[in-house]
Amino acid sequence: MPIYTCDPNIELNGITTMAFIRNVQHAEIAPILQKHRMDTIDPNAWYPLQDVLNVLSDVSQTGDSMSNFVSLGMAAVQMQFQAAPQQLEGLTLADLLLRYPQVYQARHRGGSAGTISVEQPEQKHIIIRMDIPYPDDVFYGVFYAYARGLLPKGTSFTVKYDPRIPRREEGGSETIIHITWH
Repeated sequence: MPIYTCDPNIELNGITTMAFIRNVQHAEIAPILQKHRMDTIDPNAWYPLQDVLNVLSDVSQTGDSMSNFVSLGMAAVQMQFQAAPQQLEGLTLADLLLRYPQVYQARHRGGSAGTISVEQPEQKHIIIRMDIPYPDDVFYGVFYAYARGLLPKGTSFTVKYDPRIPRREEGGSETIIHITWH
């Protein structure tokens, strides 16, 4: 059973936490949210990241945890698209992802919530390296949603874990995601 943990002083902003109640898998995780008293979220508040991770630890025990995690990640990006569409206007996927380490840090306060680094080795290839306390599949959903939302309509793309490197949840030191498009 995965148990996700972090420094108890770290907090996550409410707009990101809203993904718990605004995702397509909400009905499946609603009892877990009620158990942890996170079934009502204020987008302007800050929430202890450990409380969020406790919910995610319980979600990891559901029969469809991968879909639940991906859905949560995608919903977090949708919250960003809805909350600040003017900030995203005109940005390419590469523009946003190369800035993503700062975006990630800005969503947290009270300490380090881990590290994310992004590189662009080729024009249509992004590599993301993560050493963060979240389930890998949450951030698979985040990056899938960014690709879907920021690439030109009709662009074919793939988001995949690096098959040569064990992910953090498989005992590796970091999780690596590749995004490519044509």
